[in-house]
Amino acid sequence: MLTKINFTPKLPALRNQLDQRYPMGAVIKTTIYYERPFWKDSGFSGSVLADGIISEIRYDGKATIENWHALVGFMSGDGAKDHCHLTKEQRRDLIAQRYAVIFKTDEALKPVYYVEKNWMEEPFIGGGYVGYTPPGVITKYCRVIREPIGRIFFAGTETATKWSGYMDGAVQAGERAAREILYAMGKINKDEIWQEEPEAQDMPARPFEEPLVKKHLPSLSGFLKYVGGSFLITAIGGALWIKRDAFIQTSVNLGAQQFLKLLQ
Repeated sequence: MLTKINFTPKLPALRNQLDQRYPMGAVIKTTIYYERPFWKDSGFSGSVLADGIISEIRYDGKATIENWHALVGFMSGDGAKDHCHLTKEQRRDLIAQRYAVIFKTDEALKPVYYVEKNWMEEPFIGGGYVGYTPPGVITKYCRVIREPIGRIFFAGTETATKWSGYMDGAVQAGERAAREILYAMGKINKDEIWQEEPEAQDMPARPFEEPLVKKHLPSLSGFLKYVGGSFLITAIGGALWIKRDAFIQTSVNLGAQQFLKLLQ
């Protein structure tokens, strides 16, 4: 959105370049209502990760209308871009057809109500749910993402260091920017700008407990490095084995030449 604001004087070149390289994602949030939660008949929770027109489904027990039951579905990325030109009713029907396949019942073809929010149409947001950076942007441009420019201080969820793009990140960024201003006004010390959010007393964090085997499994990058290194060593060893006769003959010839030099 900063590219739509006229600044006098102009923003520094690196900041201007960063703003052009941080677009929003593509997403349409949908909510489709049914008279009853038919998916529970088959033991399904209503939470699904999938491909196609809908990438994620959540059963929302709070989004009740007339005692109907709601499935919230997210059309993201290509799912949103490939179907944003359709009418609302066409999207509803396609989603219902997809749900019928996922939940294995034609009852999904009979929604009683449907609402959606196309975040790509929002003029002051431009998409959702998070801004994303193409390769190279973070390393070459993002060092100025929170850097104040004169009397301009930058907040916004994209400037957060935790949960960037979400509400938690927005709160962190707003509080951090406010403390930066307080520091500029001489009301707090510099080391008070960054503060950790205190843990909620009524909902303490619970770390994930992983099995011992899973905890010590190599990462994908580590596994690929191991496989690549093993392949390289095997290839070199194989090449040396194939050429072993030539190496032996070369060694013999060199030995003979050294012996003749000694005799001379």
